[in-house]
Amino acid sequence: MKSVNRVKDGLMSEFMHLILSRSEVIDKPGFVITRVTGDPSKFFFRDLFLPENLFVNLEKIVIEKFKRKGVYALYSAGKKFGYRYAMMSRQKTLADSSTKEVDHQIYLFVRYVEIVYARSIEHKSNPESKYYEAEMEDYVICRKNGLGHILTEGAQAGMVAYVLNDPFIEGVQVKCQGRGDKKCRIICTLPRFFENLGIAYTSETNLHGLGEDELVHFELNEIRKCRYARYSLKELIDSGFFTYSNGELMYRGDRYFGCEASVIYLLEDELRKIGAEDILFDVSFNYGKKVAMEVHDDYRTYITDYMSALGWGDVYMLGKTRSGCDYFPYTNYSKNSDFVLFKSLISGLLSGLLDKDIKLKHVDQNTLSGHLQVILSENGKK
Repeated sequence: MKSVNRVKDGLMSEFMHLILSRSEVIDKPGFVITRVTGDPSKFFFRDLFLPENLFVNLEKIVIEKFKRKGVYALYSAGKKFGYRYAMMSRQKTLADSSTKEVDHQIYLFVRYVEIVYARSIEHKSNPESKYYEAEMEDYVICRKNGLGHILTEGAQAGMVAYVLNDPFIEGVQVKCQGRGDKKCRIICTLPRFFENLGIAYTSETNLHGLGEDELVHFELNEIRKCRYARYSLKELIDSGFFTYSNGELMYRGDRYFGCEASVIYLLEDELRKIGAEDILFDVSFNYGKKVAMEVHDDYRTYITDYMSALGWGDVYMLGKTRSGCDYFPYTNYSKNSDFVLFKSLISGLLSGLLDKDIKLKHVDQNTLSGHLQVILSENGKK
């Protein structure tokens, strides 16, 4: 295999170099931004740092209840996410580039994925035969639950499908550390490969309409000065609130991984189709409650500091049963979203801090001020 291993040595690692470079913005309260380098339009993504254990539990519970329907929903969200990310970040494809250029594009992508999601990755690719294979060590989520349908299988299959210009390319994780194997191994290629070997696979080929209205995106996601959020992610790393070690952002023993914000919308949408929104709410609520139960800070200060630094925008409390957020990460999916992951995390944090279950399930949203504002409440009353 073609090795792309990178040495990660404390705070001077490649990861920290990446997030502190000009393409990454983590020093603005409320915002985590990735700029698409080399793109004349200077397109940028709104990113979030998300808790790994939340996704570990979510995949397990969705599949326990919904079986193959659950696998499909998780995989579909991941594949759409990977395909969209590759498209919006202007990845070269077989439709407009040589096989050599595409092969190099895949190499660069693997380097990025390795830095953000794994301890090491070795890969090989053959664009002409539409084949990609990777061995990964310590890959997020699947290393703990043996599943990884969102980010291991789905997201990588989506990226490969876009770059190799074939929506029929699918991904299967044939080995996994979370299932007792020495390393994880994924294959992304056309279905006939899996069929010939008798390997079960999941299929998602409806990859249309995943783009973004860039003018609206720029306007609604522009970095602005927050009124409530005091600290950026960088400042909370420097202060020790979050810690960084061995290529991983950590908080209270849990890893947080960076991900472009559309993943929360796509995941919510696919889970809604199978009636699993309540699972997403409950898993996220329980995670937030557990995080906050041993915290003794003022609930307003803590929720603002924690959520805003992770990229959710300018998060604030309007009393014990209402919360707001200005500059929430906007995508084309926002207008149809019920913001399940966000409202359940806030509800869980609030419940843990106040030692009383409070569920802010009512959502109001608007863009009247030129940014996405989200208001949460128990029953919609002010």
